[in-house]
Amino acid sequence: METFYHNKIIVGDFLSSSEGSKYHLIESQINSTPLKVVLSNASYYSYINREEAIKLELKSHPLLIVSHDRCNNHSGIAYICLANVEILGIQQQILLRITSNEKLNMFGNEIKQVFDLKIHTKHFTIKENPQLYKKDYQTFERLLRQNGITRNDLIPIKDLDNI
Repeated sequence: METFYHNKIIVGDFLSSSEGSKYHLIESQINSTPLKVVLSNASYYSYINREEAIKLELKSHPLLIVSHDRCNNHSGIAYICLANVEILGIQQQILLRITSNEKLNMFGNEIKQVFDLKIHTKHFTIKENPQLYKKDYQTFERLLRQNGITRNDLIPIKDLDNI
């Protein structure tokens, strides 16, 4: 007998969704801590500001620094970390870029692909059973190996230089 998988979707409401607004605010959890984050088309990557990263007890390393393009009128460099991101009870591991821009908590287009997130006028939908997203986990592990570090070498963001 054949098994059929149903691509059931889950509906969520935006926290702030004014008509014509360029950004939508959603409730997420990062490493099991609630955080309101803007959905944006401005970037492929997801950014969390340093202050929030400290509260979330995220970790990175001085060798895990990348430059990032102009985003929300801010450009510069960012630490990379791997975090568990949850939206509407669905969880995936995602690479986050930690910046010193205090106004920047943003999910980029990657999040939309990972969760199969679709934006509607006043709500959004995600797949109930998305495919397990391994790309960011594998990228993070490769970055660790390339830099000769392990997860035990990761340092809390609060103990890293403010960049």
